Amino acid sequence: MTITTVLLDFYGTLARAVRWGTSFDVILERHGASISALVRERWTSDSYDGHDLSEHSGSRQAYVEWELARFERLAGDAGIAPARARDVAQEMWDAAKGYELELYDDVPDALESLRDKGLRLVICSNWDWDLPEVIESLGLAPHFDVVVTSARAGSRKPHPQIYRHTLERAAVGAGEAVFVGDSWGPDVEGPRAAGIRAVHIARTDRDPEPSWPAHDALPTGTHRIVDLGALIELL
Repeated sequence: MTITTVLLDFYGTLARAVRWGTSFDVILERHGASISALVRERWTSDSYDGHDLSEHSGSRQAYVEWELARFERLAGDAGIAPARARDVAQEMWDAAKGYELELYDDVPDALESLRDKGLRLVICSNWDWDLPEVIESLGLAPHFDVVVTSARAGSRKPHPQIYRHTLERAAVGAGEAVFVGDSWGPDVEGPRAAGIRAVHIARTDRDPEPSWPAHDALPTGTHRIVDLGALIELL
């Protein structure tokens, strides 16, 4: 079946950070607290409650409140007194949004070429509520027909619901789409389980992850590229 739509991850695929906000460790240290190894492991493993965010995705206010509640729990686990935990959580939230992003150099021309081929472009990303505004600030909005963020979709990749939601929003069947992203589980295994062909982008500015299979061990029909320009030749 002919590919009509390209679904693209955002971070690590289209853009990268040139600056992050103050780390949580630094914020907690200011308040005389620290994250133990056990708390850090629990925070990382249970970071998104099994990828199901549906009860928090009804509005931006509801989602932000959920984020703040998580940071408040983390502050409490790190030893912050309950009376101060909310204020510390707000500092952490502000820091988490204090990033600066830039597009990869190949992205503008590649997106233009994909558009010239008549392909529809869609973003599907594990990101917070304000991803559409981030896309706008980077000058990407004119290239994309649909922007899906996990915060608004109510689930995170590789939860199957976010792929169904994205296909519905794009009004496209799984067999007519290809998913392009840098994270193996969310951007290759998850889409493939949903019946969507996948292209793994392994950018040279990051080290290979243990989950990445060797190039000669890629699943049948799955390709690996090092920049978005190489996608043009595959479609």
